[in-house]
Amino acid sequence: LGESYKRVVQLASVIGTTFSHDLLSALMDTEEVLAEPLSGLEREGIIERISSLEGGQYRFRHQMMREVAYHALLRRDRRRYHGIVARNMEKMYKRNPRLHLASLSYHFYAAQDWEKALTYTLEAAHEARHAYACHEGLTCFNRALDILDKGSFSGQEETILRIHEWKGRLHYCVGQLKEAEAAFRTLLKEAQRARHRNMEAEAFFRLGWISFYEHHPRAAQRYLGRAVDVCKARKIHDT
Repeated sequence: LGESYKRVVQLASVIGTTFSHDLLSALMDTEEVLAEPLSGLEREGIIERISSLEGGQYRFRHQMMREVAYHALLRRDRRRYHGIVARNMEKMYKRNPRLHLASLSYHFYAAQDWEKALTYTLEAAHEARHAYACHEGLTCFNRALDILDKGSFSGQEETILRIHEWKGRLHYCVGQLKEAEAAFRTLLKEAQRARHRNMEAEAFFRLGWISFYEHHPRAAQRYLGRAVDVCKARKIHDT
């Protein structure tokens, strides 16, 4: 490919497998006209036009081509371009960001804008949870934990506890009982460390329910008994 074509492919690869003319234009350093390079890339069979909306929607015909173009960019350039994409997406979709939460989460994460990455990642996780898209929700919650590990955030301890709780629930929802148990054990450990009695009781209850489901009545009775004890102790302490 010529240099102009190559650059368009690399910048488009930052946006994703599917990209729009408007977002691609925002990444260009100059007011370069994209019509000819995009048409040429279509002729070469590298991209294809899938919609004329919003100046044109395109996608890579082969995912491998997109990955090769993306990794040909320097890391610092990828990070900067992801930030440009994320900020432009915020402006473009500010009236209805719910349809683009996953993309906003991904681009702010890749840009290492941790505050916004956390906000959009948690919103995307809960949107997926409400839609019963459990695997997508788990991916988002795991990304949120990774972000929380990178800095200090307001309400960080409570957020971490809630994430482990929802991870356990989502694993349980898709029948991944071992993973659900591991998530609730982590929740229990973190809740006890933080002396968060409500979450401690929640963890014991969930572990008891899993034990009951797996036909371990003695373990279930033990866990549920601990949940009751924690609740009673909390009630006495509050009074």
